Amino acid sequence: MTAHESIDAEGLAVHSPEAMARAGAALAGALQSGDVVAIDGPLGAGKSVLVRGMAEGLSIDPSLVSSPTFVLMQRYAGPGLALVHADAYRVRSPQEFEAVGWSELISEPATITAVEWASRITELLPPDTVTIELDLPAPGEPSNLRRLRLTSSDVAQQSTLRTLLRTALNK
Repeated sequence: MTAHESIDAEGLAVHSPEAMARAGAALAGALQSGDVVAIDGPLGAGKSVLVRGMAEGLSIDPSLVSSPTFVLMQRYAGPGLALVHADAYRVRSPQEFEAVGWSELISEPATITAVEWASRITELLPPDTVTIELDLPAPGEPSNLRRLRLTSSDVAQQSTLRTLLRTALNK
């Protein structure tokens, strides 16, 4: 196994909220209209911080972005692409998420969608969804450390996004 494979297997190390935001900005800069990003991880792993970074990468004021836990979805208009930020944490079923307009939101033109707690609505996600898993530090690791794993069904996109994330996290 090469060092590159080892890093991908355990995830990219993210050492601060600022680094997580940089990763989100780099990610958003490489996405296209219609892309959906599924983000999963435990409470406090940095999901909303990553989405705020995505907003910044789309030239949307990141201070406007808050976790949409109680409203399920929020839309932020950008000068180019808009960002839909969805949160499935409180959803009891995928049908409940669909009932609030999920299909319409992900089909809007010039929009990127980021979904926190996406594993709760897996069957609603498009097949080409980019998936990000965030992990808290293991026992004995620094408390600010997070691990980020990205996968995509499009191998070329996955490679490009991982490279961009590595570059953003090494700044």
